[in-house]
Amino acid sequence: MVLVQFSAAGRLTGKGLADALKAIRRTLNNVLLVGTNASGTEWQLVYPTMQNGRDVLRRIVLHKEQPRRTVVEQLAKVYLEAPHKGLRAALDGVYDVEAVTKRFFAAYRDVFEQVMGLVTGLPDEDERRLFCQTLFNRLMFLCFLQRKGWLTFDGDQDYLNALWRSYTATSVAERTGNFYTERLRLLFFTALNNPRSQDLSVARDASEALIGRVPFLNGGLFAEEEVDKRGANVPDEAIGLILRELFARFNFTISESTPYDVEVAVDPEMLGKVFEELVTGRHESGSYYTPRPIVSFMCREGIKGYLATALLVESPTAVARFVDEHDSSDIRDPEAALEALRRVKACDPACGSGAYLLGMLHELLDLRACLFASRSLDAVSTYQRKLEIIQSNLYGVDLLWRGSLALRRQHRYAASVALAGRRLRWRPAASPAQPRLQGRLRQ
Repeated sequence: MVLVQFSAAGRLTGKGLADALKAIRRTLNNVLLVGTNASGTEWQLVYPTMQNGRDVLRRIVLHKEQPRRTVVEQLAKVYLEAPHKGLRAALDGVYDVEAVTKRFFAAYRDVFEQVMGLVTGLPDEDERRLFCQTLFNRLMFLCFLQRKGWLTFDGDQDYLNALWRSYTATSVAERTGNFYTERLRLLFFTALNNPRSQDLSVARDASEALIGRVPFLNGGLFAEEEVDKRGANVPDEAIGLILRELFARFNFTISESTPYDVEVAVDPEMLGKVFEELVTGRHESGSYYTPRPIVSFMCREGIKGYLATALLVESPTAVARFVDEHDSSDIRDPEAALEALRRVKACDPACGSGAYLLGMLHELLDLRACLFASRSLDAVSTYQRKLEIIQSNLYGVDLLWRGSLALRRQHRYAASVALAGRRLRWRPAASPAQPRLQGRLRQ
C-alpha cells in the first residue's frame, strides 16, 4: 500500500492517479494506491488491473461529509473473504462495480414496489407506475446534482437529507401539507423548472426557507406533466423509504466512468440502466443495457473503420494503435486525423438511454486528448472538446421507446447532463444550465 498526497486542493484526476501509479510501478508491480488531495477532503483507494494491455483504474472514493456506507460495506469484504479466497481475489471482489449495480437494482425494485403500494389518488396502475417512476427519476437525479454542489439547504450540500430533516423538525401544526406537496412540488415545478428562479427577490427569500438555494435546469425532467396534476398523494412514509432504504445505502458519484477508469459507486449512467432494466419491459421489447466494455469495443471498432477510409495515407496498424492504445506515434498526418475526428458523425438508430452515445463521447474525447498530449494539437479545454463532440458528432434516434412522452423527455435530459460532464457550473438564467440536445436526440 502506497500513500500519495497530491498538491491539488480539489478533486483528484484520473490522469494524476495514473501518472502516480506509473511512477510507483517502476519499483512495485502490485500496489494499492491511497491518494488524497491537499485539503484531505477526498481520499481515493485505487486498485489497478490490466485490460487489453492498458491500465484500468478501479477506484473507491471517500468524500468528507458524504455518505460512506457503500465504501464501508465493500472494504469489509476484504476481511471476510481474504482468508478463504486470498487477498487478491478478495480485492477484485471489492472493486467489482457490477456487484454494486446488482445490489442497487435489487434495492430499487423493492423500494419502488413498496412506494407504489403507498401512493394513492391514482387508481389506474399504469398511471400510478408512471408517476412513481417520474418521482424516483427526479429524486435520484437530485442525488447527482447535490454531489456537484449545485444544491444547498442552510449551507448543507447533503441536500435531500437536509431538506428532509428541516421538514421533520417542524410540528404537524406548522405544516401546510406533507413533504411532497410542501417541499418537493415547490422544488420541482417552481424552482428547478423556473428560468427566473435566480432572480425571485422577495419570493425567492420565502422559498429558500423551504427548499434552500437551487439552480434553474432546462430540459424536461422537472416540467410538470399531466400525471403530476392528477392529485397523487405521496405520504411521508414513501419519501422516507426512498431516502432511507435506497439513497442512504449507496454512494453516488458524478465521475464519468469508462472501461479504463471505474469508480465503485452509483453513477449517472444508472438512470439509463434503471430505465432499460426495470422500466421499459425489456423482456417484451428486447431492450437490454449493454455493458461498458462491450460499448467501448464496438465504438472503437466503428472509429477504426471510419478512420481507415478517412485517412488513406495511414496504415491499418497505425490506426488500430491510435484508437486502441491511444498511441499516435505512427500517425503520419496528425492534423488530418484531428480533422477527421471533428467531422465524424455517429448515429445510434436505437439509442435507448444513450449508452452508445456516451461511449462514443468518451472514445472521441480520449483520442483528441491523445493528439493534444503527443502532438500539441487541439489546444482547447476538455470542456470545449466535449461540447464540440456533443454538438457536432453525436446523434440518436429511438422509435421504440415505450412509456410516456414524460419519460422520454426525462431520459433525453439525463443523457444531456451525463454528456455535459463535471465542467458545467451553475450559471444565471440568461445562460442555460445544460446544453440542449433536442436537435441531436429524437424519438
